Amino acid sequence: MICSCTVLKLVRLYIWLTLLLLVSTGPIRAVQKLTLEEAIDLAMEHSFEIMASRHDSAAAMDNYRVSRAYRMPTLTIGAVSYWYDDVPSIDFPLIGSRNLGATENYQADLRLSLPLYTGGRISNRIKTGRENAVVGSLGVERQRLATAYDCRRAYLGLMLAGATERAAGASLKRVETIRTNVRNMYNSGVADSVDLLDTELAYQNAIQALAEKTSGRQNALRSLIRLIGIVVDPADSLPSPLPPDTTIMITADRITRTELKMYDHHIRAAEYLAQTNKSEYFPTLSGYVGYSYGKPYRDMFSNEWNGSFIAGLSVNWELNLGDKTGRNVSAANQAVFSARMARNELEESLMAMADISAENLRLAYSTYLRSRTEYFIVRDKFRLAQKSREAGEMSVNRLLEIENELTTAEELYQAVITNYYLAETEYFYVLGSDKIYGGL
Repeated sequence: MICSCTVLKLVRLYIWLTLLLLVSTGPIRAVQKLTLEEAIDLAMEHSFEIMASRHDSAAAMDNYRVSRAYRMPTLTIGAVSYWYDDVPSIDFPLIGSRNLGATENYQADLRLSLPLYTGGRISNRIKTGRENAVVGSLGVERQRLATAYDCRRAYLGLMLAGATERAAGASLKRVETIRTNVRNMYNSGVADSVDLLDTELAYQNAIQALAEKTSGRQNALRSLIRLIGIVVDPADSLPSPLPPDTTIMITADRITRTELKMYDHHIRAAEYLAQTNKSEYFPTLSGYVGYSYGKPYRDMFSNEWNGSFIAGLSVNWELNLGDKTGRNVSAANQAVFSARMARNELEESLMAMADISAENLRLAYSTYLRSRTEYFIVRDKFRLAQKSREAGEMSVNRLLEIENELTTAEELYQAVITNYYLAETEYFYVLGSDKIYGGL
């Protein structure tokens, strides 16, 4: 039979485990405040895409080194040993019978070869490898820009979610104050039961609105955590937007996106590949020196170890009668034209996107100015409405409507400020500006 003391311990253990489970599955709480610039730096360190692109860049650099290695001499070492069960012989007058070879054969060869002329095969391979290596390094920069863009949007989204949560909390406090005043007036016989029910309904709606905004902030926080790897809370506050500098005409030289630079190197790599294919029309010439040592090696009559040095030139010329080389050259040239068209299409698309993002940024600023004015008007309107209600000149229902207008205006005001900085982020991203890595 279990004693009451043991049962009490088990109950306490169950309660602690339950509380631990509730805490672990509850909302994420921020433990560290970070500025936008610090968050972007953390995102750079945490990004698996950047890590992968660095390895791709290292692989491209290794391939470039491989292409350069073709210029270097090649050392070939080979050895063979074999046995014959029957060796032919020949009879010579006076000296008798002699074997033509030996049953046991040993041979070792050492040869050093150096390409002297390849028709441009090696040089163009090296150039192609160099261009691909540059593309690999630019791939890291492209991913850094994309990571900064994603982190900036996530950080601003969290700031917006936090602002709307605070607006919902302020709305709940205002409704709670109205609810308390109406209850006091109801107890004094000044308000009726309809007013009491209206304030209670508004109070419940405010609680639900705050819960939804809190949930939205937790989701926005999780999105940022996925990018930077730690639980944070924004340390920045949204400053009042300044008029954007978008009056300068968008030209191709203002767009410094890494993708355009990558296309430039892709085009050059394709051109070098076409030159490599053309080099198949020409022969290859290489020189070599070597040393051979073995038994019986060159002396077939005496079964002894001997060796010799060797030097020479080697010419190799392959011509495919089906015009394989010509087809390869044509295919490579088509790849060059395709890369150029893709580069032109991207540049044209980015210029159009830059114009659109500049226009959106100007619109976001004008919307901010209008929303700020509306927010100040509604705030003053609610302050005057409170005084009118206290004087008995306004109904509770009308006061609650004005409070709802204030909440909507406050949330809209915070949203348009954030939307301005989101539009600015889009503008920086399209241009490829380094400002995207900075703060607000």
